[in-house]
Amino acid sequence: MCAFFALIQIMGCYQIYCRPTYEVVEEWAMDTKQSPTSPRNMMRRFVVTTVYCSLLTLLGCALPFFGSFLALCGAIGFTPLGFILPLLLYSKVHGSSIGLLRRWLHHVLVVFYTLVGIVAAIGAVYFIVLSWQTFSVFADLPAAI
Repeated sequence: MCAFFALIQIMGCYQIYCRPTYEVVEEWAMDTKQSPTSPRNMMRRFVVTTVYCSLLTLLGCALPFFGSFLALCGAIGFTPLGFILPLLLYSKVHGSSIGLLRRWLHHVLVVFYTLVGIVAAIGAVYFIVLSWQTFSVFADLPAAI
């Protein structure tokens, strides 16, 4: 069960991180002269999605440092978008209507989450390098079974 649920998690995570390239592949495969919901485009979308997800799942399972790669993407992409940017935008939109203490707290949190993102990125790169030194395709497979 553990290996099965790890596979399900890898399928979901890797698809999220590869969604921009999937959009390009899907646009390339679609027939733009027909409706996106036409049977021909639906069949193409089904085939492209199946092949794409299968290849990405295989790639995600093959990389022994997949978790560290997700951590690196999160540190670089999701920490700024999820924690830093909302604080900055809120401060910018509400400007002087928020109190001095609240504005100061927002700036302290921005600095804190920036440091968290930097430390997380350094840690993720460190663990990728450690995994890369003993790289073996499907390295975690026997341990999960």
